[in-house]
Amino acid sequence: MYMCYNPNKKVEKVVYLRNKIFVSVFCVFILGVMISAPLNAVLTHLEIVKTANVGNVIEVEKVYEEGTFGAPLFNAIEEGKRSVADVYTNYIPFYVNITTAAKSVEYTLNKSFAAYLLEKGNELVVLTPVDPGENEDSSDATTDTVIEVPKYIPQGKAEYIDDDSFYRYYKVAVQLEENGPTEEFYARVPEKSQAELYEKMELQAAKINDFASRMPEVNWYVFPVTCFEDSEVFKDLVPSESKYNIFHSFLDKLDDGIQYDFVKIDSYEDKLTKYYRTDHHWNVYGYTEGYTRIASMFKENYPDIEIRVPEINTFNNEVKMYGSIDLALSDYTMYDIFAAADFSLPKHTSIREDNVSYGGKNTTEQSFFIYKNGGYNTEKSYNHYMQFYRINRELTYPENNTGRNLLIIGDSYCPPLLEPLASHFDKTYVRYVDNNFEMPEYKYEDLINEYGITDVVLVQISSRVYCDYFNDSLLKLN
Repeated sequence: MYMCYNPNKKVEKVVYLRNKIFVSVFCVFILGVMISAPLNAVLTHLEIVKTANVGNVIEVEKVYEEGTFGAPLFNAIEEGKRSVADVYTNYIPFYVNITTAAKSVEYTLNKSFAAYLLEKGNELVVLTPVDPGENEDSSDATTDTVIEVPKYIPQGKAEYIDDDSFYRYYKVAVQLEENGPTEEFYARVPEKSQAELYEKMELQAAKINDFASRMPEVNWYVFPVTCFEDSEVFKDLVPSESKYNIFHSFLDKLDDGIQYDFVKIDSYEDKLTKYYRTDHHWNVYGYTEGYTRIASMFKENYPDIEIRVPEINTFNNEVKMYGSIDLALSDYTMYDIFAAADFSLPKHTSIREDNVSYGGKNTTEQSFFIYKNGGYNTEKSYNHYMQFYRINRELTYPENNTGRNLLIIGDSYCPPLLEPLASHFDKTYVRYVDNNFEMPEYKYEDLINEYGITDVVLVQISSRVYCDYFNDSLLKLN
């Protein structure tokens, strides 16, 4: 029989073989990621290996109120989803390297279009111009000629960078002095609409007022840690994204019996002085002001309190910190210089909180020793603010005899303040809203009654305090 050679069959075999190799390699890669991420997470938690801290704090998407149908089951499911998302977000090998390259390409491609959208968005916001002469008092008019040199007013420029499921990110450039250098920093803004935030703000204020009114024997202090989007400076810079009005409406709605205060951001210099450029947290100058303001509120009720003045240690300006926004954007072109406040506190004891995903394990004294001797972590992905201070659950000053016990309901903004604030009380109990292990069933009312709490202070990022942005700011108050 005569056989005819068919070259197409050989080509088909080669193509089939290539496809098979590709599918096999792809499956091995996916399987490797599926296995390596949870394995890496387990080994990291057992402290067998060290994994770069990529700065992503994964929150539960929804919290079902206690007493509603199926709440324990649904909350368990939500926590399971959060745990899986945490593993496959924070523990994938080479995550930082891959995302850094991808974000760089994405930023370059979107830069021009993002600038156009930002400009148009601001144009849609109606701003009422102020007539500089409408409040003039004619009785003070003078015929003398006065020549005044115009004061230089710093002008900032915002550039949209990226967004995720919670925030939109901007890079801001500003010249603080005429002919001076340009200063840059990042800002992040809640992505929810003004209407959504305002509705949640009203509910949040009502919840705080209700709880405080039912426990009148307890002193209540509210300290929302202001962010750049809450300031009037940002309102002028990016009016379409401003949260200034919502922030101040919340404060106006608090009952008279509730004391409140916040760190002022009245200028670009305030932002650059009190907050990190590359991280959403306050820096050493911001949180020491925060301590002073909170302690001053305490002093209104307890005149015997002496407000402490700390010593700022910059560790010779050698500790570079690439902050949470650097990590979120996978961009390491900017960094901060880390410093810490030494309050020279009296002898005290503390119990560490193990159920929060962030925070260091060393005492403050140990951390100062390590940093002063150059033994700190130098990896870019290591967030010094998040790791320097230990996450404490209870603090006791045995030599105090004040008859006062403090409850702090806080988040990642409060660790630097815990020890100095606690020094004004006998015992201090701290509960973290982003404790994913014992919430949301926990009730603060039970703790207040059980431990004889005399004072309660909320120290959390402003959006948590004024609009419960992550659905966890107060958890179960009743």
